[in-house]
Amino acid sequence: MRSTTNLTIALFLGVALGAAIAVGSFYYLNRRTTVLSARETIAVEGGIVLPKGTQLIYDSSMSEGFETLRLYVNVSTADLPKHFDRHEERHRFLVIPYWIR
Repeated sequence: MRSTTNLTIALFLGVALGAAIAVGSFYYLNRRTTVLSARETIAVEGGIVLPKGTQLIYDSSMSEGFETLRLYVNVSTADLPKHFDRHEERHRFLVIPYWIR
């Protein structure tokens, strides 16, 4: 009798944990993303130009008084070596910032 009770409790806890993970995952994956569109053509340091209407994803706000935005650039695999030199960095979460002045 005791092992049946323990099995029932374990089963109930497993189902409850699974449901909590499923609900948490749903809310995490369906959160809203703030998207910003450039009102005008913007010159970024390093000679980068963002045309009017370019959409950037809001990432975070820093206490030092600036915002971090994300821009993804897609390049076909065949064209990658034609446009870029590849080298490896030893930083797992390397971010190379460019400033809009």
